[in-house]
Amino acid sequence: PPPCRIIGWRKHMEQDGSRLSVMESNIQAVQDAMQVWRGIVQEGLADLSMKMNVMTQQIRLVQKRHLEAATETDSVVSKRFSKVEEQMQATSKKLWEEPDDARLCKVEGRLQELQSTIREMQIHSAQERQHSNEVVRFNQASLHVHQNQSIHLESSQQP
Repeated sequence: PPPCRIIGWRKHMEQDGSRLSVMESNIQAVQDAMQVWRGIVQEGLADLSMKMNVMTQQIRLVQKRHLEAATETDSVVSKRFSKVEEQMQATSKKLWEEPDDARLCKVEGRLQELQSTIREMQIHSAQERQHSNEVVRFNQASLHVHQNQSIHLESSQQP
């Protein structure tokens, strides 16, 4: 080949070599930047994961407290029902010892009192149960949202 062709090829090779060096340098810079961002994202995800765990523990604690409160409320209601039942039995026993007319008047009065007490207890118990159910539903919804976020977070961490 003529020397001018060889010189042209050499210049062409040198230009390709220098373009290749620039491209390699740019690729290295992009890889370095990606490594920095990968570290930042991983740290952020780890921090978010820790916060999610803390929130989950707090939700469980709140649910436990509400469950204990609901159990305590049920216990109080049960005690009140037992007390009413004891009063009815005592009243019934007393009434059998008295004459019929007096006994009927007392029975009617006592039955009205007991019905009123039972109505109050039912209303109070229903309101407490409704409140407890609302709190439990809210906590379950919150936990479900946090679990979904955690699942989404975990799936986004996978390569």
